[in-house]
Amino acid sequence: MFDNIEEYIFGIKHKPGQFALLNNDKKIQNFYGKIESEYNLQCMLAIYYPPGGGLDWHVNNAADMHNALCTYSTSKDSFIQIGEEKIYDKENEWTVKYTYWTRKNSIPHRVVSHGKRITFAFSSPNETLVRNFIEILIK
Repeated sequence: MFDNIEEYIFGIKHKPGQFALLNNDKKIQNFYGKIESEYNLQCMLAIYYPPGGGLDWHVNNAADMHNALCTYSTSKDSFIQIGEEKIYDKENEWTVKYTYWTRKNSIPHRVVSHGKRITFAFSSPNETLVRNFIEILIK
């Protein structure tokens, strides 16, 4: 499903040490636009984290969405930390994680990247749509 989009993203010149939002690139827009159309989801985040980068502690309390966090990383030492739990990436493999952020469920989280790391968040207020998308991805 991801059609080697990671190779394209890693080939883009990014500023060293800074994460980069990927929403303005036409090829990436076409990639996630197909998923949005086919699965009735919204891409709420398309981001590249460089080695040594990440995103500090924050909450997504304005989102009110169920999410499929689709991540590709070149390092198994990279992770998302949600509250006290660290969820490590798999090396050179796409993974998917379910999250649910709301005003009432504003769990602090952060991202630490020890390699090149990409995350797409495909979201919906409808949990069933997100869960069905995740089931398709893990088959």
